[in-house]
Amino acid sequence: MAYHSLDSGFLSMGRPTLRRMWVAIVGVGLLALLSAGLTPSSAADQTCIYIVQGLPSRTISVAVDGESVVDGLAGGKVAGPVQVKHGTRTVTVSEGGQTLVTSKVKLPAGSNSEIVVHLPASPTGDPMITRFDNNLKPVQKGKAAEAFGHVAAAGPIDVRVDKKVVMANIANGEYLYTVIPAGTYKVDVVPTEMTKPLLGPLDLRVKPAKLTWVFAIGEPGKDLAIVRHVISLTATKGSKRPTDITTGTGGQAAELMKGRGSKS
Repeated sequence: MAYHSLDSGFLSMGRPTLRRMWVAIVGVGLLALLSAGLTPSSAADQTCIYIVQGLPSRTISVAVDGESVVDGLAGGKVAGPVQVKHGTRTVTVSEGGQTLVTSKVKLPAGSNSEIVVHLPASPTGDPMITRFDNNLKPVQKGKAAEAFGHVAAAGPIDVRVDKKVVMANIANGEYLYTVIPAGTYKVDVVPTEMTKPLLGPLDLRVKPAKLTWVFAIGEPGKDLAIVRHVISLTATKGSKRPTDITTGTGGQAAELMKGRGSKS
C-alpha cells in the first residue's frame, strides 16, 4: 500500500492550482470581514469618541447621524468610548426631546476624540459642541499626560500650580496638553493675568501612563466645576525625555513644576 504525505502532495501542485487556492483563501477572509460589517481598512482604523457633558444643570441625549449613542447623560459625566464612522458626522444634542445644538464634526480615520457639549464664553449663549483630539502617544516611564480644556462660560483663563501660572491664556473652546511627572498638584484657575481664583485650589492627581483630561465647565459664581476623564496610555522604557511637551490649541504652557509632584 502506498502512502503519500500531505506536504508532498501540496508541493507537487502546479502554479495555477496554488494560485486558485490562494485566491479562494483571500476571498474567504474578505467575506468574513464584510459579513461583520468591516473592511480591511476600517478594521485597522477604528474611530471612537467620548461624550463629555459640560452643561452642569442639564441631562442630555446625543445622536450621531441620527442614531442615538447616549441617553440621559447628566452634567459633569463622561460616556464612551463609542465607535463611529470616520469622516464628517452630524452630532445632535437634545434634552427632553428638544434639540439643543446640532453640529458637523470632522473625525479622521482612526482618531480618538472628546466630543464636549458646553456653553460659549457668554453664559447667555446657546450650547455648542467642540471636538478635542486625544493624544494617546506613549509617555516616558513615571510620566503622565495632562490636558486642560476650557469649556466654561468665561473669558480666557490661566491654570496655576502652587499659584504659579503653568498654562496661560486658554480661551473658551481651546485646550493645552503637557507631559509631566506623575503626582498630585495643587491647582487653581484664574482669569488671565488675574490672581483671584475662579475655581480651586484643588488637588489634581495625575497617574503614570495615563492621559488625564481636566475640563472647566459651567458658569463662574453659579455652577463652575471640574470634569476629570482618565484614559490609559503605554509607558515607554528608558530615561529619554518625551519629545511632546507643549501641544494643543490655546495660549502658552510651561512644564508643570517638574519634579514637584509626589510619586504615585
